[in-house]
Amino acid sequence: MMYGNDSSFLGVSSSSRSDFRPYSASSTRSSSSMSRTSSASPQNKSPIVFKQFDRGVQSKIEAIANFKLVNGLYRIGLVQLMIDLSLIYLRSNALNSSLNHLSEALNLHTKLIGDVGYEKLYYIESPYLPSESTITPTKGAIIHQSKKISPIKHEPSVLNRKIEIFRNRCTIMSHTILIGMSMCQLKRGQLDIAQKILLKLLPIVEQEKQYEICFSAKYLLTIVYQKKGDILPMKESLKDIQETFKSKLDSSRKDDEIKKMILYLWLKLYLERKDVGNALDVVIELLILGENVASEDKVFHLFKMMLSIVAKYGIHHEKALPFLEKYLPSILEFNFDSNLPKNYKRLLFDIYIDSSVILVQVELLEAAYEVLKGLDIALQSERLKLRHEFDFISFLEEADYLRKLGTVCLSLNKYEEGIMWLKRAAILYASNLGKSHQLTKSIIQKIAQIIYHLGEN
Repeated sequence: MMYGNDSSFLGVSSSSRSDFRPYSASSTRSSSSMSRTSSASPQNKSPIVFKQFDRGVQSKIEAIANFKLVNGLYRIGLVQLMIDLSLIYLRSNALNSSLNHLSEALNLHTKLIGDVGYEKLYYIESPYLPSESTITPTKGAIIHQSKKISPIKHEPSVLNRKIEIFRNRCTIMSHTILIGMSMCQLKRGQLDIAQKILLKLLPIVEQEKQYEICFSAKYLLTIVYQKKGDILPMKESLKDIQETFKSKLDSSRKDDEIKKMILYLWLKLYLERKDVGNALDVVIELLILGENVASEDKVFHLFKMMLSIVAKYGIHHEKALPFLEKYLPSILEFNFDSNLPKNYKRLLFDIYIDSSVILVQVELLEAAYEVLKGLDIALQSERLKLRHEFDFISFLEEADYLRKLGTVCLSLNKYEEGIMWLKRAAILYASNLGKSHQLTKSIIQKIAQIIYHLGEN
């Protein structure tokens, strides 16, 4: 990888502007997808989301009513329907409703097992038994999947095996309820209650080798420690999660999504400890992992996080440069679209600024010049539309990037252009801070010194 030639580092002219393609200049993924993502903001999506939520709740309530009508109130199948309904509420953050249904499900489950027992209950419930159950936390939610088993066979060995499977399914069901309860308490901020539930559940599921639930419980417990600021227990819990992930989970569960979940927890730990070097390594690993599977906005948030760490602390430039070389050509083709929400505009502005800072730090001044000039060109259409200050950066931030651009020009002996950018920055400082402000006076003094120097030569 060659960095000696600044222009080859960027590989694109700043005068070329087109749709934003986030991965490479040859990428087939267009910036329109970012616009589509942005248009699907929570505000715009909320009517659809609530309709889906209402339909899901209504459908499950009708299923519960029909089940009660056909099968009565004293069935394990009813417990499963209550769990399903509670998880719909949980995913939608209707925490009180979720917790109420989980409590009701647990009470019914406990009563059925205590009053009837597994063997008798098996004969009653056999038409409704799940054959497979999986509980996995994905982005903070629980997924519970189930299928029906084949009809009962009457051979004793087969029957005993089916009763044992039924018992396991029932215990998994009760543990699913407890996981759901702990998630409700975690989301409500009741960290001690969530921790108490999880610590009681963990030895049980470990003894019964229910590793999917074990992983879920350990993951949630790690989040509890993180939110409580208990760094040492969090670190030990993270190591425990990784061990469970590597050695105990079924290979089909060892997917990128779970890897990302674990990496994000490590990132939180390193940020809490201000361990910048390790935090940067985790961000880069997440960025590499997410390039093929994550949405564009998540990839660029990770890219921005990486740039911010390197730019702020001035460390590990060699780790950031390959990503800059990969992404900058596409970024320099981007025009700020007035249809993009403020948070996306802000994200891209920060990427421009942090990129320029890193390039200056490694003395790639031509590349830094192209980035900052590219930023100004990208902002032109937005500036003309608004006819006043931007809605996603302050006047001070606008003046600062103009001052940076002017300073880089001076370092490249582009004196006339440098003076032009510095004058634009001075006007912004003066009109917003006043002529007597230190920033205004210092930049005016700098311009005067350059003009005097040019006159002397």
